[in-house]
Amino acid sequence: MGRPVGGDEETRTMITETITTSGAEHSGTVTAELRRGMSTAQALAVFDSLPAVRVEEMFGRWTGSEVPTGSPLDGLLGAYGWHGKRFASAEEVDPLIFEKPGSKKAGAEKPGSKKSGSKKAGAETPGLGKPGSRKPAPGKRVLRRSGPRRRGSLFAVEPAVIPLQLALRLPSLVHHPATAALGRLALPLIRTRRPKARLRMVEYRGVSTATMIYDAQPINDHFRRLDNRTLLGAMDLRGLDSPFFFLLHREPDTLS
Repeated sequence: MGRPVGGDEETRTMITETITTSGAEHSGTVTAELRRGMSTAQALAVFDSLPAVRVEEMFGRWTGSEVPTGSPLDGLLGAYGWHGKRFASAEEVDPLIFEKPGSKKAGAEKPGSKKSGSKKAGAETPGLGKPGSRKPAPGKRVLRRSGPRRRGSLFAVEPAVIPLQLALRLPSLVHHPATAALGRLALPLIRTRRPKARLRMVEYRGVSTATMIYDAQPINDHFRRLDNRTLLGAMDLRGLDSPFFFLLHREPDTLS
């Protein structure tokens, strides 16, 4: 179970005040709390306090990390080498990008790091809601093909053959280090170059927001904005009583 950080109303108030009064400057505090872990109820309170995201704001590459809440899926993606997601357009999404064993995450930036805060004044952040920024036309491919697909350590996989229901029924088996090690070796066998999900605006918990819809799994990933480079995702999976939470951090220079 994730580390409690206070009651649900206390959490909601803290998150709302941090974002609305302090702005993105202190959003790293919220992200740090999420990364450390909290209860599902507290994570939902955080999610509900955040603004929606538009589909076109998702385009680009994102590095992922998990939000521990006591979910049976906690730690599973990391154990199998999950790297993140890639959104080339509303119709072309790579929902699951993994790393080869022994490789490091490419392009990841820790929130609040010197690198992420070193941008020159007046420079535009691609994607998330910068007034006056160039918006790609609907359906246009915006992702540079010199990106992760050509990085030998990263590859997209076919979600249809991943046994998610097994993970829910036998979590101790799929979390076992030996199973995870074998799984990481087998993942390259199900790599794909075809998009396996789409982006749509979907109402979730009373708010219409950008949602990644898998082609062949009963999963919707709903997103809310923490700041211009960080999203909180809630994975709604059939058979899972509560959503699985994760963070997405925008990789630099991913838009053409």
